[in-house]
Amino acid sequence: MEGSAYLDAVRRESAALAEAARRGLDVPVDHCPGWTVRSVVEHLGLIHLWVRTMVENRATERLSRRDLPDPPAGDDELVAWFESGADRLVEMLGAVGPDEHVWNWSLRPHVASFWPRRMAHETAVHRWDGERAHGVPRPVGGELAVDGIEEVFDTIVPRLLHDGAPSEIGGTLHVHCTDREGEWLVS
Repeated sequence: MEGSAYLDAVRRESAALAEAARRGLDVPVDHCPGWTVRSVVEHLGLIHLWVRTMVENRATERLSRRDLPDPPAGDDELVAWFESGADRLVEMLGAVGPDEHVWNWSLRPHVASFWPRRMAHETAVHRWDGERAHGVPRPVGGELAVDGIEEVFDTIVPRLLHDGAPSEIGGTLHVHCTDREGEWLVS
């Protein structure tokens, strides 16, 4: 996938989460104990704001999420805030050069091109959370799903290992897509 495909995914997945939120914000998200659809929308909206702020400011260090303003409390205001924030995130990610220096948590270069991919996956996962809470989860699109598996192996696992996560899994893991290209072997 490329930058514009990631931005399209953020836009599409954000719109789908907003649609799920309009079905009801106080519905529990059973697989995330203590969370509701409101929690998912607030969380993702704040992540979008956090990333947008770092990219906009070309932050060279991690910004604290504690400094972000609280999301609006009203149902309609919250969904509108989320949608507006997602639009602004996509706009900012599309406007920044991919090689511009922006902090990220990976072990790769700290450049802006990290964020469209990360936000596409973060948004897709939480869209699924919101839809599942309402009993209508759609699968993550195939191309994005394959890229998400790739991200786990090329970005997330190296970070976890670097941070001291246990590295011995006691065997080999083979992941093979059955509906498209994609195969990984982890030892």
